[in-house]
Amino acid sequence: MKRWLRRSVGYTSSVLLAMVLFIGLTACSPVPSDGKRTSNGSDENSGQTTSKTADSAAATSGKASLASQAKEDVSRKIIYKADLEMPVKEYNTAQSKLRELVAASGGYILDFNESTSNSQISGTFTIKIAAGEFSSLLDQLETISPSMQRSVKGQDVSEEYVDLTARLKAKQTVEARLLSFMEKATKSDELLAYSTELGKVQEEIERIKGRKNFLDQNVAYSTIQLRMYQNNNPAPVNPNKDTFGNEIANAFTSSIKGVLTFLKGLVVVLTSILPAIVLIAIIVIPCWIWIRKINKRKRLEMDLRYQNMKDNAADVIQSQEGEEASDNQTDDQGSSTQDMESDKDKMDGRHKGDASKDN
Repeated sequence: MKRWLRRSVGYTSSVLLAMVLFIGLTACSPVPSDGKRTSNGSDENSGQTTSKTADSAAATSGKASLASQAKEDVSRKIIYKADLEMPVKEYNTAQSKLRELVAASGGYILDFNESTSNSQISGTFTIKIAAGEFSSLLDQLETISPSMQRSVKGQDVSEEYVDLTARLKAKQTVEARLLSFMEKATKSDELLAYSTELGKVQEEIERIKGRKNFLDQNVAYSTIQLRMYQNNNPAPVNPNKDTFGNEIANAFTSSIKGVLTFLKGLVVVLTSILPAIVLIAIIVIPCWIWIRKINKRKRLEMDLRYQNMKDNAADVIQSQEGEEASDNQTDDQGSSTQDMESDKDKMDGRHKGDASKDN
């Protein structure tokens, strides 16, 4: 024990002695002739060092401000979108360079449409690029076409994002409460009510999460709508092209083309409906033949009936005419007898008259 105390005391004394020597050497160090001690014990050299540090800090102040602005943009949830119009001289070369720049920047082409006409060839690109590479890619695209026109817009969705976050937390709290209520519920109607309400809350939670994911993706990846086009040289105009003869020839050619187009269309239509026509013919023709036979049979029966009726009518008429002829003969005989009696009476009258005259 005594040895341990002695050793500890020796170590402590040696440490104290070393501290005293260091303080003494620092106090006795020489001061430069052109140095002036300040009120707080610091010399002019330390002031110069501080000024140099301030200069270097001032040189990097711009970068620090840009970095702070970038951090602020990330925290503020801003969606960037750019619309670019890029006229080029060589469309294919410019398109290849565009694809290389997009791939090198870590972006990708979401949509692409190309159109070609006699006067112009153009392509429309929808590019998705990380928000940190957005400005850099715009500057690189300008190297393809210095006359490129750009329009950059930013949409701040921070307020909506904060609102969605708050709503999500509130809905998740309600979900937890409903789950706890369901664990404690003992009646089936209570369980049904809690489960129905829980389904509605969970549906709202999924909708909010989907909207937040959409905003996160659009904030993380900016959108560039780019239209690249190359104007072609128009064909030379021939002054002798639009003569009267050429107009007649063009009109005749156009009419022939129209007729041929109509005939081609007619053939195509007939070819397309030919299977249907064959099917209809297979069904309709036998039905038509059967109906025609039935109608022919009915017509023959009607003709026979009509002929029979006509013959019967002729017989009746002949019989009636015979009866009328016999009646007429009887009447004629009676009338002739009456006429003879009347003539006889007249003759008798005349004879009597003549006798009276003679007397």
